[in-house]
Amino acid sequence: MVKVYIITKTMRLNGGSVLAQYQITRGTLPSIPMAVNGAGLLMGGLSVGALSIDATTTVGALSEAILAGNFDWQEGDQLSFFHGVQRVDQVTGIPRATITGYRVVINTADETLLWDVVSRMRFSTVVSGSSGVNVIGTSEAIQSGVGV
Repeated sequence: MVKVYIITKTMRLNGGSVLAQYQITRGTLPSIPMAVNGAGLLMGGLSVGALSIDATTTVGALSEAILAGNFDWQEGDQLSFFHGVQRVDQVTGIPRATITGYRVVINTADETLLWDVVSRMRFSTVVSGSSGVNVIGTSEAIQSGVGV
């Protein structure tokens, strides 16, 4: 069940905002479908094979896994991930949203640690239930946030 927020014009003029699920794409790549699994982790439809993201994972290693598991991706493509948190201001009662964006450019030669580029708390791998293959996902359960 999705929580419904009502936001008036006055609330909006005072900085109120509400997260909504949108499909954001640009370019030739298809959108990455997202779903929440039984553990509350957000899972994307972008396969990374057996790769398990941890503190030693580089952008290059992630890039190799994405290229190997997804035929329509190539060097130079960009993976963007947005994490939003919805809250209600305790004093004013106005709903507010905070959104943080992350991006990774697919580059198999990039030795930068992935968690230096994206949030380690919100960017990880999740095992897809039916296939057993790792997919891009979150390492924290989704409670009042939205990931795209």
